[in-house]
Amino acid sequence: MKTERQRMDLIYMNEQIILLNDSMPAGFFRCCAGEDRRLDIVNHELLSLFGCTDTKELEELTGGTLKGMLDVRDHARVLDEVLEQLHQGKEIIKAQFRIRSRNGGICWVDFRGRVVEDERGNNWVHAVMIDDTEAQNQKQEYWEKSMRDSLTGLFNRDAAVQSVNRYMQDGDKAPDGTLMVIDLDNFKEINDTKGHLFGDSVLTEAARCIAGVFDSQDMVGTIGGDEFLVFSKQLSGREEIMKRGRQLIEDIASLPSVKKSGSKLSCSIGAAVYPADGSTYEQLFLKADMALYAGKNWGKGRCVVYDPSLRPADSGKHALGRFTDGTMIDSENGRYFVANKVIHYVFKALYESTDLREAINTILKIIGLQFNVSRAYIFEDCLDGLAMDNTFEWCNEGIEPQKDKLQHMSYEWSAYGYRENFGEDGVFFCMDIDHLPRNQREVLEPQGVRSLLQCGIYDSGQMVGFVGFDECRENRQWSREQIEVLTYVARVIGIFLTKDRAHRILEQRLATLENVLEETSGKVRGSSKGAFDALTNLLTAGAFQEQTEQYLETGPAPYTTALFILDMDDFKRINEEKGKLFGNVVLMNVANSLKQACREGDLIARFGGDEFLVLLKNTNREDASAAGRTIQKEIGGILSDTGSKKERISCSMGVRLAGEGERNFSDIIVKANQALLQVKKSGKGGILFYEAVEDKENGSISYDYLKQAREAKRREQSSLDDKTTTAVALEVFEKSATVDEAIHILMGFVGNRFRLNRIVLYMNGEGGHGKQSAYQWVDDRTALLYDPTDSFRREEFYIFYHLYDGNGIAVLRRREYESYNAGLKRILDRAGAHTMLSAGIFIEGRYSGMILLVNTETEREWSRAECEAVSEMARIVASGIKNTSMLIEAKQEAEYYRNHDALTGLMRYDRFKESCQMLMDEGKEEYVLVASDIKGFKFINEAIGYTQGDNILRMFGDMLTQNGLETNCYTRVSADQFLSFGVCGMDRNDFVNMVQGLNNEFCRMENEIYSNINLMIRSGIYFIEKDCREIETAVDRATIARKSVDYIIRSTSVVFNDGPFDSSYRENEIINRMEYALKHGEFKVYLQPKVGLDGLGIVGAEALVRWQHEDGRIVPPGDFIPLFEKNGFITQVDTYVFGTVCSQLSQWMEQGGEPLPISVNLSSVDIASEQLIPQILEITRACGLDHQYLEFELTETAFLSDSARTFHVMKTLQEEGFITSIDDFGSGYSIMNMMADIPTDVIKLDCGFVQSCTKTGRGREFLGQLIQMTNKMGFTSLCEGIETAQELKMLREMGCELGQGYYFSRPLPMNVFFEKFCRKVIDKS
Repeated sequence: MKTERQRMDLIYMNEQIILLNDSMPAGFFRCCAGEDRRLDIVNHELLSLFGCTDTKELEELTGGTLKGMLDVRDHARVLDEVLEQLHQGKEIIKAQFRIRSRNGGICWVDFRGRVVEDERGNNWVHAVMIDDTEAQNQKQEYWEKSMRDSLTGLFNRDAAVQSVNRYMQDGDKAPDGTLMVIDLDNFKEINDTKGHLFGDSVLTEAARCIAGVFDSQDMVGTIGGDEFLVFSKQLSGREEIMKRGRQLIEDIASLPSVKKSGSKLSCSIGAAVYPADGSTYEQLFLKADMALYAGKNWGKGRCVVYDPSLRPADSGKHALGRFTDGTMIDSENGRYFVANKVIHYVFKALYESTDLREAINTILKIIGLQFNVSRAYIFEDCLDGLAMDNTFEWCNEGIEPQKDKLQHMSYEWSAYGYRENFGEDGVFFCMDIDHLPRNQREVLEPQGVRSLLQCGIYDSGQMVGFVGFDECRENRQWSREQIEVLTYVARVIGIFLTKDRAHRILEQRLATLENVLEETSGKVRGSSKGAFDALTNLLTAGAFQEQTEQYLETGPAPYTTALFILDMDDFKRINEEKGKLFGNVVLMNVANSLKQACREGDLIARFGGDEFLVLLKNTNREDASAAGRTIQKEIGGILSDTGSKKERISCSMGVRLAGEGERNFSDIIVKANQALLQVKKSGKGGILFYEAVEDKENGSISYDYLKQAREAKRREQSSLDDKTTTAVALEVFEKSATVDEAIHILMGFVGNRFRLNRIVLYMNGEGGHGKQSAYQWVDDRTALLYDPTDSFRREEFYIFYHLYDGNGIAVLRRREYESYNAGLKRILDRAGAHTMLSAGIFIEGRYSGMILLVNTETEREWSRAECEAVSEMARIVASGIKNTSMLIEAKQEAEYYRNHDALTGLMRYDRFKESCQMLMDEGKEEYVLVASDIKGFKFINEAIGYTQGDNILRMFGDMLTQNGLETNCYTRVSADQFLSFGVCGMDRNDFVNMVQGLNNEFCRMENEIYSNINLMIRSGIYFIEKDCREIETAVDRATIARKSVDYIIRSTSVVFNDGPFDSSYRENEIINRMEYALKHGEFKVYLQPKVGLDGLGIVGAEALVRWQHEDGRIVPPGDFIPLFEKNGFITQVDTYVFGTVCSQLSQWMEQGGEPLPISVNLSSVDIASEQLIPQILEITRACGLDHQYLEFELTETAFLSDSARTFHVMKTLQEEGFITSIDDFGSGYSIMNMMADIPTDVIKLDCGFVQSCTKTGRGREFLGQLIQMTNKMGFTSLCEGIETAQELKMLREMGCELGQGYYFSRPLPMNVFFEKFCRKVIDKS
């Protein structure tokens, strides 16, 4: 019940509202807080916002409610935002939305409101609105600029794709439309002959022309260089499209600038219709692109509408990756992306992949390249936990693989005590392995390891493996950020691997070991007519049944005969996407894989179109499971790793171990089929025994039905008898994702077709087409006897050249052995060949390789037709290898320009920052950063032309790189602004003089070349100090110095460290922006962990404020906090930090756990405020927080300014249940005489004080005594700034209870801190 005083205050407040509302410079209103939210009071400013003269007009316009004031497009969003803020306990509600005025105009407003209770207990919303249209329009303008191509003004590629995708989101509701890809033919010639400036003007004119041909509501964009994209919502009929296309072709050919210059220009157009040709942008683009390049192949200057008869081979640039699939990392920085993108990619790859092993191999490669390690790998414990296997490995260039040598490493013998290296955080990093025990060094040294970082994989708290990263080139110091990212990646990979491990353990438990019987008869071969499948040369289903029944009649022991049914997963997709011919070749390779995986005497048959049967004799469940996994591995390797899960093939298996008395083939195969059906329902790609089938009655069908269904599928998947070798080779190279995959598949087909024992494809490596390499295929009766790359001496390779006939074919026969020279005899002997056919591979007229077709069992005769077929196949292989080489070169060039400035060849700015930050994090050297620019470069361009201006920029970049160390980093930030970063290996004055001298010499040379300019360079130099930990900060300081150069002095430089020439500039910049920064969220709250030094567990954290501009620049705390303490703004910042901490703690509690205590800092300015304590209590009440989770830190200096007030505040905080602490104790002001009476719980010893004490024996003794005294007086001792293991060890020995510093963790964003530390606390609750 309210007191009389409270009631009178509310009446007075209402009177003040009525008196003041019309004098406010903003729109004000009051409405009830009930469901209808009807307006009660409005002022004239609010009426003006809505274009109304009185409340009656406002009532008519809005219905007199708050909801009616909002534009309908924003209502749902604003309601959600307001409810969320109320839920968070925020007192002031904020929102931005649109309103519609009485004249129909739209206006953006900035809304601020709060809920107030009156004397009757009614809740009212009091709010103000300010016209925010100009700010919103500016945001919109910035957004639109980011969506436009800077040259043509059209939509850029990303914006164009988004526009098309938005149109298609309506699905069936969206009317038909047309996507057109337009390419300017031979535009490169115009650039080469007329120059890039003229070329740019042509592109601009062409863009205007294209936009003019289409309607305003159509989307017109550029997708790179001389290519444009149009999505028309008006065109859908073929005739309309062709008419519009011809008009555009004519208009492009008639561009005024082109005709005036005497040049010729045409364009080719490809079109695809939505939704007939595709329902997504990617589908439409691919079809339109195919049509475009079909037209180019037919003569250019054409408009072609996609038709299903067009073959994928007609398409062009899309094969080079003009759009990426979901498995690629879409980043302009290529593989050099920031940590959050690494983590995002890991999640994406693992969650979306159907092949865990493939995904992990790809992830290790990405991580290895990102962090430039020598080797990335995974060890997993064997299921018995007594040993570990190296299960995954990626090696950097020049690093020898070790995986095969690191199998079944015993924890007892090979790596005794290794698990003890991992700390409580699951991390083991070693900068120098010489510090490890001898038995561990003996394992690591042969691998060439010098430094390593390993992150444990845990299952139910038990370590079951680890993810590791080796450095073999140097002793590497891992930065904390790297450790955090890699630990996080290891944890995510571990989650997926432990699931896989659980599955393998389950399989092991289900396996029943049986007695191994003696082998019976050898391989049974069918002798009846029609016993072999025409496509695969395996047994037919009938022959398999006959031979299986014969074997079962011999009475094998129960559960020693396993019958497998294999079904290729999603094989229909391969047939549909790549054609049945390609599918048939893959099936032939599957047959080869089965022969390789099975033993002599086992039976193999083709059962249906893409289904196979296998009978394993004299086996048991464990061996049968192992054989199944081997088969899956062999089949999984048929198609190469293309980076897309769609390009992998797998198989599912149902298995039946014939039991006691089971002699009926039909019963056994039906049971195996039931197991197959269940495993495919549960996700495919697995192996399931019939004993594990849950519902053995469901899905049971007769063998006759099975046989009929499979026979129909087999007939549908026709044989290759009617296909020529040339046709198959063309199909394989066209449909394969990589040249390795194509060669692998093609060799399997050729080996089967020509009944060969071995095929070797050898590339000599000359002519710029890569290093010496070889591919080999063998049949099931032939072993891989030799390394093919070591089987040919170079002179022997050229011997064949002189033997080739007009088709490039040469045949060697054992019967002619004595007539051959020593080189040919060696080749025949090494291959064990009776007959060997060699087909030469010629690339661009150069003899580059050969294909060897070998028969080792008998001699054979090669007919003329067969030789011609092999010759044609060799030409197709040569073309495929050549195209792949060109593609690799194009990708390498694209990769280069992704990371380098196209004009100067220097690093791109983002790559530069990443490289420099890594060096700064390592902290091994003293670095210097130089920021340089050219005075009045815009006028230089106008005086001598852009081409010569570009030459000056290139030469300046060359001057930097030629006069610096190879380890330095250089970048062109923009236009004429350059940055140079590197180790400062000389005296500072000498370095400044060197920079000055280089600048002067460069200006002298350029001014001699260009007599009509007066080139002048200014440089800002910053010798990077230890307190500067961010490259952004270093760049800011060097840039400030550069801008401070006096232009009157030619080509001079200024050193930032020699300041304070910039102090007033920086202070003004900070003061002018501080209000904006607080309003727009530029102040970020970071948390640095506090650690119990006894058990090294996290016991709390300190909240620290960081200022990051919208453009990413960092303002160091040392620059703005002292200034805020002077002008009083620190109070608002501290209140913001405290409110943010309380809000976050409240959210963590809502997620079900007990959060860690967090401390916030109070300044002497905060202490002086009478509102401090009430404000603190109000915020904690609104967030529902227990005070024990909050700690307040006051600096030692606060007691010296007003000790009585400080004592009072700390005592009051303690009485309210908060924790208090003295911060920066020992930083220069002594309050030793007050310690006995200070109402505090924690004494935090200053970082600088601790480090200065540790330098001398007397200092260490004093520090130890101070810590002991602090503990004995009942305070908790905490030391700041712990950065090394030695400091940690010393402080623990001194008895210090808590610690804080970069040794444990740098300050982390709140969400990162939560995931790393609090999540564990919550998960355990």
